[in-house]
Amino acid sequence: MVAFLLPRKELIVKYYQDLISNSNLLTTLFPIVRALCKRVQNVTKFLLILKQTAQTAESI
Repeated sequence: MVAFLLPRKELIVKYYQDLISNSNLLTTLFPIVRALCKRVQNVTKFLLILKQTAQTAESI
């Protein structure tokens, strides 16, 4: 309810202040998210290699 009473600029400032105060949470989550992204990239590369291998096998 308070959010509706604040002007937009103040709301944005408050949002970033809250974000900075929660930076401990962000610093713990960031490495986890990054590791997950790398894992997804590795799986994608692996699937791409499998697909290329299958295409090569078909063309023989």
